[in-house]
This record gives sequence, C-alpha cells and structure tokens, in this order.
Amino acid sequence: MGLDEICVSVQDSECFFHKERKTKFETEKRPDLSEVSAACPVDAQLISFADLVANMDPKILELGAANEAALVLARGGGIFNIDYNDATQKAMVESWFICPQHRDELSVKWNSNIHIKISHKISYCSMYNNLHVSHSSFAETWGPLLSFNEAAAVLYINGTLVHVGIPLCKRHRSQVTSTINRYKNTQQQCPATSPGVQEGQTDRAAKIKAKEEITANVDDEPMDTSEDAAAKTTAFNSYLKAIGIQPHSTTRLWHSLGPASRNNYIRMYRKISEQTATMLVGINNKNKLHDATFSSSSLGKGSINPVQLEFLEEVKNFYEAADSITESRAYLSIVANIFPINVIQQVIPDLTSHEYNAARKMARRFLSMGEKMPVRVYKQTVTTEKLEKFIAFITSEMITTGIPFGDIKKKLSNGQVVSLPATVRDWTATKIVKTYKNYMAEKGEEVKI
Repeated sequence: MGLDEICVSVQDSECFFHKERKTKFETEKRPDLSEVSAACPVDAQLISFADLVANMDPKILELGAANEAALVLARGGGIFNIDYNDATQKAMVESWFICPQHRDELSVKWNSNIHIKISHKISYCSMYNNLHVSHSSFAETWGPLLSFNEAAAVLYINGTLVHVGIPLCKRHRSQVTSTINRYKNTQQQCPATSPGVQEGQTDRAAKIKAKEEITANVDDEPMDTSEDAAAKTTAFNSYLKAIGIQPHSTTRLWHSLGPASRNNYIRMYRKISEQTATMLVGINNKNKLHDATFSSSSLGKGSINPVQLEFLEEVKNFYEAADSITESRAYLSIVANIFPINVIQQVIPDLTSHEYNAARKMARRFLSMGEKMPVRVYKQTVTTEKLEKFIAFITSEMITTGIPFGDIKKKLSNGQVVSLPATVRDWTATKIVKTYKNYMAEKGEEVKI
C-alpha cells in the first residue's frame, strides 16, 4: 500500500490506531507485550501527529527515533522508514491523528507493565522467547535498550514486531546484535520496512523472499559443483582418513545447522589443525607452530595485523550469529588461547573478561581431549606376596562361611572383571586382624597393619 492509499484510509475524525496496523513484513503473531489496544475512548479530543513530529525529546532520540511520531508508529504499526526530511512523507504523517489513550500507551506512559516485564519495580528482559533463546519469565537485563534500528531489523529478518526501548537480557542482546549484523551484511539501508500499512492479511511471500535475499550472501559461499571441486573433496577426505579423523559433511547451509552440528564441525577442524601441526613439527612443537601462525615477534602487545584482523572478523561473525552461549563460547575459544583480550576487544568491543576466560578454559578442554590420557600408576605399599597371604587367610573357612547361592562381580585395576562367590564373615574386623597377627607370629613373620 502506497503513501496516497494510507492518507485515504485515515479519516480526520478517527485515531490512526482505532484498528490494527501492520506492514507487509510482519508475518508472525505479535507477542503479548507488543499488542496494541484497538479501542479508543468515546468523544476523546484527538491529537495531531504534527505535535508528535515536533517533539524531539532527548530520551526519544537516544533510542534512535527521529521524533515522537516515528517512535509511536514503530511501536504501534511497525512503520520504521518514513523520511521526515521528505516534505511529502512528513505532511502525510502530520495529517494523521491519535487519541490520548494510544499516545499514552505507545509513548507517554509506555514504560509500564503493559509492554515490558516489571516485578517489584524492577524491569526484566521483555523480548519474546522465540528469537532462538528461551529463558525464565524474569531474566536480568544486560546492555542497552532495544534501539529503533534493531527493532526494525528484528521485524524484517524474523517477521515479528517488538517495541523499541524494551530491555534485553545478555542472550537476547547477542541475538539482536547478530540479527542486525546479518542485515547490514546485505549492504542495504536499514530499517527495511515500507511505510505502506496493511489491514488484515500480510504478504508472507515478500517476507520469505526478503529472508532468502539476506541469507543468500551470509555465512556461505556458492557451492562449487565442478569436477575439480569433486577431486579436491575426495583428496581432502582421503587425508582425513589417513590421520584418523571422521569427516562431517552436509548439504545444508551453515546458518541452518543446529548447535550440535556446528560444534561437530568446530571439533573436526580443531583436530585437523592439531594433527597437521603434529605431522609438520612433531608433538612437542605443535603448539608453538599453532601460536606462530597467528602471532609475529615484530608486533607489540595489543597490536594486530591485517591477516589477524581478517581472521578475527570471521570468528566475530560466527560468534555473534551463534544460537547459544555455549556455541558462541566455542567459536571464541578458537582465538582466546592465541590473542590477549585487548586484541580481541578491538574486533568484539562488548567482550567481557568473564566470557574471555570461559572461552580460554574451553580451549584448554578441547586441547586436553585431543591428547592421549596418561597411564594411571598405582602406588603399591605392600608386596604382592604379603597381599596374597592375607587374602588367603581371610577367605579361609575359619573366617568366612560360603552362601549356597549368588555371586559378586568385581572389577580389578587392570580392567578385568572377576566373579566371586558370596560369603558372610563370622568374625569382626578387629578379631580378624588380631588372629592374623598371631597366625603370622607363629610362623615367624612380622606383620604391620
């Protein structure tokens, strides 16, 4: 629906939000916190949108909205990209009206428990749980509020309207950052919604097409189906077989894989790196080769060269697009044991020392998993001969009585499992020890127990 059609559909005597307003990109059901009431008070004094366009409160500008009108239209109808420097579009908006109730709900008194989660006067994450993240009803907030452009990106990529200004938890903040970065990678202008407003059914085909355009150039390169590519794949798989690594293959795009599949690929390529380094320089120098690949003695602490920057940027893209904290930490672990935190923060400014240290611990776990476990050595304080004599004494018929049924299975230190008949001791432990000492003294052997 174009600009002229919007003007026709809005009458001078009615509030713009007297019925539900949607753009064609809103294809999913609105979360409860994003719902807007459709009822307007009877005989209410309507307010001109011109007053809202003129209101440029600093708190509104901090959220990225041009004025109060832009904020109200974004929250109430998902209308994000009206250009208020364009005289025609600005005049169109100024011709609309809004009732005091809807202005309060979407702007003046928006910060209430209607559109954000509040408990005991404390605000909690108010993002809906379908954005690849689920958490308890009251998750602690982390980072800045949802900005104007971020809300537009969530609508365009995920088809769901969320209100500008809602608080976010750390996991949702990461997902929102990933969403807007995916959109920026298309090198198109954000926000991407049209000022056209629909009433009723939305254009789902447009949303699907838009998502295909975005994901086509993100994360994956076009698949090479040439004979040369097939030969390279065969050679690569043969190399993996030679070094004892089971290859993982899939025809699905990277961003469509689940966390488990992605982690399988991460582990596989980590093993390839370790095995290749071992073949080149030996097991004792493989870590030195690995570190030398990403570091240079000519660089000062905290410096970074173009090759390292490109590598970190690639890790950052996967880190921010991860579907869970564990997955993002796995990506970060690739570089956490190589680069200091101040270098990584040049590429990932929001990285905390807690996340960095957790990624380093994960990297060390991955490293230890690839190394052969040492053979366990048992300390023997009693000779085998003395031990066998004591076992023969306590298993004699003088000490124990056999039971005619049942047996006991025991696993020895060498891994062997033996089956023993069930027995009952007739004597107490103290009496057994005293009797054994007397028995050995009669034989002329000293016993220390």
